[in-house]
Order: sequence, then C-alpha cells, then structure tokens
Amino acid sequence: LRTLEASYPTGSQIPIFYNPAVPQQAVVDRDFTGFDWAGLFFALLCIVLPGMAMLCAPGYVVLQGWLTRNR
Repeated sequence: LRTLEASYPTGSQIPIFYNPAVPQQAVVDRDFTGFDWAGLFFALLCIVLPGMAMLCAPGYVVLQGWLTRNR
C-alpha cells in the first residue's frame, strides 16, 4: 500500500492513505514536517465527539424531560 498523493497547483501533496510500513519521506507536509494533522483531526473526531455525546446525552434527556414536564 503506497501513499496516494493528490497534487495541487501549489505543489503541496496531501497523503490520502498512510501505511506505517512506507517510509516517512512519502508524506510531505509544508507547515509542520512530520506532524499528521489529518490523523489528529480524525482522532479528535473519533474520540472527542463520542465522548461529548456520551457526556451530554444524559443531561440533554433530563433537560428535555424537565422542559416537557414544566411546559
């Protein structure tokens, strides 16, 4: 599995697939070399959002019940 890169007019290359077996030189990042912004974003998406949902869902249910009861 090679790193598939989409070339943009600026010359930057966005890695689409990442395989640890492929050497790191396949990943080109102009802003912070070696920092995986997409991985961080997806990690936040997969960890923070479900955690927020689990934390907020009981409060939301209680709030909805309280609002409908006091309507």
